[in-house]
Amino acid sequence: LSAYQNLAALLRLQGRAEEAVELLRLAERKGTRNPYSYLSLGDLSMRFRRFDEAKRFYRRALRLYRQDAEPYAAMGLWALASGDRRGAQRWLARAQKIDAINERVQRLAAKLG
Repeated sequence: LSAYQNLAALLRLQGRAEEAVELLRLAERKGTRNPYSYLSLGDLSMRFRRFDEAKRFYRRALRLYRQDAEPYAAMGLWALASGDRRGAQRWLARAQKIDAINERVQRLAAKLG
């Protein structure tokens, strides 16, 4: 599973998004989805300024792991990068309620400064 997810990230870097999606579908069929893989794919998408794609990955992570602060903070970073400061603040508030000392939560808080 991890190999599929890592390969999907590499394929995305090479601009082979369709192949990456197919690998992720295969991995999902196995029934062991990892929210951190989706967070990593979202981070990768953000680096390449593919904001819509990043949002989709972060939402998948959030659906899989609502009790963790990281997906909420990731959505906040996405909102901030997309120009939605107010939305970013709302995501930050949610993330801080769960884990205010999480590294991604703190990074978002610092950016909102």
